[in-house]
This record gives sequence, C-alpha cells and structure tokens, in this order.
Amino acid sequence: MISFPALNIDNEAIVNVTGAGDSCSSGLIAGLVKGYDLKFAILNGLLAAKYALMTHMNISTKLGDIDLDLLKKISVENESFLRIKKMKLN
Repeated sequence: MISFPALNIDNEAIVNVTGAGDSCSSGLIAGLVKGYDLKFAILNGLLAAKYALMTHMNISTKLGDIDLDLLKKISVENESFLRIKKMKLN
C-alpha cells in the first residue's frame, strides 16, 4: 500500500466539504484517462478535492486549470509528496 499526503489548505479557505471525495475520485480517474502515471493521477485527484473544498459551487471552475505542468510544480513545491511512503499491510 502507498500513502499519499493531503495537499495543504488553510481552514479559512474551506467553504464546503460536499463533493470533495467525489472530486478526488473523479480527478484520479481523469488523470489516468489522460495518461498520467499513478503519482500524477492521484495528485490530480487531490487537487480536484482541494478545489472542491474551496468553492460553494457543485463543481469548482478551477478544474479546467489543472494540467500536468501544474501538477509537476505542486509535486516539487510539496516536499512531503516527493517522499511517498510504501506501507506494509499485515
């Protein structure tokens, strides 16, 4: 099993939790469909979830801004994401 850290978000920026899980799942699937490797597909989902937390709308208008260049920039800026941990299941 591999553990991926959540992306940082200020508590004040969270306006709605509805749909964050759905956005994470659909962002992951969208990343895989786009041909991203697993790390960037998961980061795509995490960023979609973060955007969902930051909007009152059903779907964030920022989703269209996500591309591989942005995901690469975020992975470099978020050092904990670069140190993905593999965990053993008992």
